[in-house]
Amino acid sequence: MTDDSDQIAYFERIGSEAVRHHLYNAGFNLRIQALAIKWLAEKDQDAGRLRDANQAEQIALARSADKAAWTAARQAKIANKIAIAALVAATIAIIVSIISLTHSQ
Repeated sequence: MTDDSDQIAYFERIGSEAVRHHLYNAGFNLRIQALAIKWLAEKDQDAGRLRDANQAEQIALARSADKAAWTAARQAKIANKIAIAALVAATIAIIVSIISLTHSQ
């Protein structure tokens, strides 16, 4: 391993917050500072890409949920129409039964 790869492995172990702390408090020599700045920039880019990917996934989920909600609303409207038709048919059947009972007596 080169010194840079050892140093990068150290950055990975301590994490970006600790690297920033050392960097801002002059805890590194100039060569390590340059390496730390480059490493942090790469980490920030990675975090940005991850944030963008998460945002895109959230948008896709929201669109899917919106589509599902509209589908459910249409299905509920159809179910209500069927229930009303069944209620009308039941009412007609009751009326026909009452009429047939009164005429048979």
